[in-house]
Amino acid sequence: MRDAGKTALFGLLCLIWGSTWDATTVSFFAVFTPAIAIVLGAVVLGERLTIWSVAGAALILFGVSMTLFTSRPPRSPAPVTTPSRAGL
Repeated sequence: MRDAGKTALFGLLCLIWGSTWDATTVSFFAVFTPAIAIVLGAVVLGERLTIWSVAGAALILFGVSMTLFTSRPPRSPAPVTTPSRAGL
């Protein structure tokens, strides 16, 4: 029964955090889920880190850093359209 209480608490926390964070913030954390799972598996469960898991975590961090720190050209504003006066 203890596991059900932990699951319910986790669900409640997700509900609270989900209502206060926007989609951009949540998607940013979702990208790190595999890397966090690797670290937690090694620390909590004593799983062995392999070169492939470390390389995968490094690729995740590299991809996120490229997304955050590369410069992008500024967006051009959407063209403004005016209604046609052909019918008048």
